[in-house]
Amino acid sequence: MLVAVLLACHGVHETGPSGVVGQVVEMDGSPVVGLTVETLEAKTKTDAEGRFAVAWKDTKVLHFQKDGAWFERRSAPEDAGTEVRLVLPARRSLAVSCPPTQCSAQLVWRLGPAFEAEATVACEPDAERRLEGVPEGLPEVSCRPGPAAEPLSLTASEVAGRLQLAPPAVSTRLRVEGSGCTVTVGEQLARPEADGSYRVELSAAAWARAACDGRPALPVRVEPGRDVELPWSAEGPVLVLGAEHAGVDSITLVAADWTLPLGRRGPGFPLPDLPTGTYRVLAHGPDGVPPEALTASLPTPSRPGVLAIVQSHSVLAGRLDVSEDGLDERVGTE
Repeated sequence: MLVAVLLACHGVHETGPSGVVGQVVEMDGSPVVGLTVETLEAKTKTDAEGRFAVAWKDTKVLHFQKDGAWFERRSAPEDAGTEVRLVLPARRSLAVSCPPTQCSAQLVWRLGPAFEAEATVACEPDAERRLEGVPEGLPEVSCRPGPAAEPLSLTASEVAGRLQLAPPAVSTRLRVEGSGCTVTVGEQLARPEADGSYRVELSAAAWARAACDGRPALPVRVEPGRDVELPWSAEGPVLVLGAEHAGVDSITLVAADWTLPLGRRGPGFPLPDLPTGTYRVLAHGPDGVPPEALTASLPTPSRPGVLAIVQSHSVLAGRLDVSEDGLDERVGTE
């Protein structure tokens, strides 16, 4: 009887050309009560059973907002004369990593025939955003840099509960003049090619690192689709710590723009051919480098090419200055 009264009040008696009759429920079947359901021509609220009746004419599209998403249901031929049952998906909070381009990202979840949900994210380059109450699962993504601009094609992937938005990956080739090399780009391991190069699918700029025959190459910033060569030499300087630090098996070399993990080889740690600048050297345990150690004040070496070393924030930390003359074959400490 209540449904009949509801339908009569809105002048819509069945789903068809003049309107839609339906019910909104959660996945467990419980009704969604008091939800505003709209079309271009009218709007109403769901009753105690989640039911509604609302007029539509030309557009034949109804929509409503629930939690952090907008839901849209378009008319379908099989709807005629039926009560359209709309089952809302499970929803969650979601961290979003924005692409390297400023744009308005539109996320669309296809929920069924003619039924979808969407959310919009205002993205700054590489920013982090958070959405509340959006559907589970991977959405389709497009990103528009401006009102008149063409939308960018983006891919969505989920890593550790975080939705990462990025341009489609582009095949990128790297070369390094060494044998037995391990080449990584960001977190990816590059695959060796028959011609001696290495290849990786890359969607955003990242730092490439390589180690060949136990010696590291100088890190290089790689842009998607642009071939690069990593500077590497079979010979070069070795950092030798004092006998009191013989138990140190790994260090991290920190430059202004990159970090480079290094392992012990024989008496010391092989270094790449470093350009002029100031570097931080951190010897650490299995838990890695404490963030505060990356900014801690360090002593100034008495001269370039010598590592001034101290104990700082539970790690062995030092400063190494490299002049235009480069480094000696053996780099010691003071």
